[in-house]
Amino acid sequence: MLKYPQIMKTNFVILIIVLTTLLSCKNKGASDSQDLVLRANVEQLEPNAKEAVKMWDGYLALEKTIILISNTNALNAVDLRSNLAISCNSMSQNIPENLELPEIKSQVDKVNEEVKEFYIEVNRDETREAVVQNHLKTIYRAFDTLNKEINHIM
Repeated sequence: MLKYPQIMKTNFVILIIVLTTLLSCKNKGASDSQDLVLRANVEQLEPNAKEAVKMWDGYLALEKTIILISNTNALNAVDLRSNLAISCNSMSQNIPENLELPEIKSQVDKVNEEVKEFYIEVNRDETREAVVQNHLKTIYRAFDTLNKEINHIM
């Protein structure tokens, strides 16, 4: 029969093993949006353009949301439409001075219009994946054009 100190030692060893196992598995399989890559056909910003948008919180939030959407299926993307609309609205309202040019504003307006259409026409009950996918493609194209314009200007 085990004595009390031996039982405590055994319980302590088991506890350490369980905690070690849990901590080692904590981040496996989990990824945040920073580890994800943009899977849509969108031009990436060049280094000088990245520098120009690094303080543009709305753009960065929209880019992050688009990355999340491009890494899921179209029907799951419907759940992200509020985030998409909020970040797009923020982007269009807070254009940095160095980018507040008619060409950039025009492209931002196009992205905003596509996101607005997606938000209005696609709801949580939308089950036709092709419809959702078509809206996402137009958003990706508009974002791609915005990135091209930023690269061109910078």
